[in-house]
Amino acid sequence: MASCVCKSWSVSMSSDHLWKPICFTHYPSLSTLGLLDTAVSYYRLFALGQSSCKRRLRSPSVPHISLDHLIFTVDIIHGDSNILTLAKSDSDLNNRWNGVFRIDIELHGDNRSMIEMSGEVRVTWTVVLKGWRGVFSMMDRKGKGRLVAAGKRWFSKELLSPGCCSNAVSSGLVAELGLEFSYASDGDEKRRVEKVNMGILTVVSWGYLGIGDGMRYLQHFLLPAVVWERNVKEGWER
Repeated sequence: MASCVCKSWSVSMSSDHLWKPICFTHYPSLSTLGLLDTAVSYYRLFALGQSSCKRRLRSPSVPHISLDHLIFTVDIIHGDSNILTLAKSDSDLNNRWNGVFRIDIELHGDNRSMIEMSGEVRVTWTVVLKGWRGVFSMMDRKGKGRLVAAGKRWFSKELLSPGCCSNAVSSGLVAELGLEFSYASDGDEKRRVEKVNMGILTVVSWGYLGIGDGMRYLQHFLLPAVVWERNVKEGWER
């Protein structure tokens, strides 16, 4: 504000002599760049650092899709046989998500398929935008999975980073799918699948991602590019 009074004040209030110690105190990394490129003023570096901090504190945008728009499909394949197929929407799920991206599906009747515990299976998990407007493969893994306590097998897959560098940069997110089996004696080779668990984890805390963050991630892959760009533009205009 002082630099706007007049030209001489602008020169005084923008000088490196004034802004260099301030910039080093608040943004030491940016200040080091000032030593490498003397053409950039410390006043400018401080302004860039302040702008960056404001962007980091900005509240995330509201997702353009919700759970009501999605269908979750799971297939468990053994050899050439499809031994389990699920297609569930939000209205089919008993749990209310508890604010995190974790889905628990209890199986009943004919859906409770038998799986050989020692055999390999192929597990696929796909998210479909209703109306077939978009499809995203969360997981396609083959193997025995990771055995954990209480007769569970877990499969995991690192997720792509949204954007132009998705093939080279990690998203820091992991898709996990678990199978819970009925109790059986030690001699039984086959067990019946009682529950399917699905979720998105963040590697930062190895906790489940929030629903809002999960929706923002999925919309990068599910929404057609034209619709996504239009929504972003409308958000900027608002």
